[in-house]
Amino acid sequence: MDRNELLAEGYNNFGCQLQDCGYPTDAIAAFTRAIEVNPNYAEAYTNRGSGYYNKGRFTEAIADHVHAIQLKKDFAIAYSNLSVVLADQGKHEAALNCLHKAILSDPEFYVAHSNLISQMDLSSKHSVADLQAERKKWAHKFANVEQLKCLNDKTPNRKLKIGYVSADFKQHSAVYVFSRMLREYDRENFEVYCYSNSRYEDEVTVELKDCVDYWRTIAHLSDIDLCKCIQSDGIDILIDLSGHSAGNRLLTFAYKPAPVQITAWGYVGGTGLAQIDAFFADSIIVPEDEKHLYAEEVINLPCMVSGYNTEAFPDIGMLPADKNKYITFGSLNRFVKVSHETLQAWGEILSQVENSRLYLKCPEVMDEETQTSLIKFFEGYGVDKTRLIFKGRTSWFSHMEAYNDIDICLDPFPHGGGVTTLEGMMMGCPVVSFKWPSIVGRLSASILSVIGLTDWIVESTDDYVKLSVNKATELNGLRKLRKEIRGMLENSIIYSHEYVRTVESIYRHLWEKWCRNS
Repeated sequence: MDRNELLAEGYNNFGCQLQDCGYPTDAIAAFTRAIEVNPNYAEAYTNRGSGYYNKGRFTEAIADHVHAIQLKKDFAIAYSNLSVVLADQGKHEAALNCLHKAILSDPEFYVAHSNLISQMDLSSKHSVADLQAERKKWAHKFANVEQLKCLNDKTPNRKLKIGYVSADFKQHSAVYVFSRMLREYDRENFEVYCYSNSRYEDEVTVELKDCVDYWRTIAHLSDIDLCKCIQSDGIDILIDLSGHSAGNRLLTFAYKPAPVQITAWGYVGGTGLAQIDAFFADSIIVPEDEKHLYAEEVINLPCMVSGYNTEAFPDIGMLPADKNKYITFGSLNRFVKVSHETLQAWGEILSQVENSRLYLKCPEVMDEETQTSLIKFFEGYGVDKTRLIFKGRTSWFSHMEAYNDIDICLDPFPHGGGVTTLEGMMMGCPVVSFKWPSIVGRLSASILSVIGLTDWIVESTDDYVKLSVNKATELNGLRKLRKEIRGMLENSIIYSHEYVRTVESIYRHLWEKWCRNS
């Protein structure tokens, strides 16, 4: 390796460290310097493309990933990185195609196969059986390892050590639904350990560290070394909070370092691993006649998610239609969830509700190319661009205030909202939900069912359009719900201390079962 190649590698490695620690602008500068020193450095191009993606500069991101593939034939990582950008532009089939190429280029690239599973969840072409079969295929290929022996004390009623594994102990939507378990656990009966698979930390990380007994940063550990750490800590019950989302440590779970293993909350869908004993769902998320499809035992909670927020929500304003004299539909979901079928339904709704508006605000940045494409798409339904409102990333509080400009939220499908649905309803906005026949499309229906708003749930595209149009005419009902819906949620099990007690009783039951059977 010559001097320039060594220098370029140094800049590239430095850029990766900056990117991992949450400094995308500085990372881009380091990758650019690597490319200047070595213009044929494919890895630096795809890494810079990921930096551009993190900054919302999708066109530049795509160009860098494509150039990396041109420089290095069968570059699996670049194909996988490219798929992420394409998915966020709503180009789901192109994203799937990239992931298939990544896996073909490197059949041992388990991250790409995990990404394929997540991307399949966004497609309308796959049934629950298909999605679970793909998870089991992943597990058979990558998680077929010899299990470790657990020597934990088998006393049924002793204080238990609970371990939570996630890359998302930070400002992230997943924290909203699992952090109550870290904040309100029974300290007399449980001791909590968090295993953080991220080098990045923020104020949420700092706060969560203070909530639990022990904190481990594990991003530098191999799967075997992490298993040793878990067993050294004496963890009795280990909970996966990531599923097949980014930063998961499912390969650690494959060795079964703890007697009882569970997947829950962070990413719905099951893992495909027989080594994980239980999957926490609910009766809406996984109907009884589908439980046999899962590798794990499906255990029902009162609702698959709980809700916890450290910041107070803004005040709920008046119904926007009363001041605007028109209905504003809206979605604040990540745009990656917005399928072509969803856009078609939204086009029909806007065409039928005279002078209505569609308010789209994403937690991430929506690039100009995507906005232009959407404007052209809705023009095909006779919807002028003045009826489309695009808003980008803001602070959480401002993000919540955006709901004061929305009368009715429209849940995307097949991958619906979760935290977004909770937040929208906490801000007085009811949600039209298509209860899709796959797990990721049922969470909004689950939440609505818990608080008794089943009349906002449909099971076909035609009914989705029809219900949205009809609800837009019921202004008295919308005014009433706007005043009541936050209280309905706050008084439900979703926001209750009893949620934690219910889960802890299941922990104890699973532990006693292991003690009896081992």
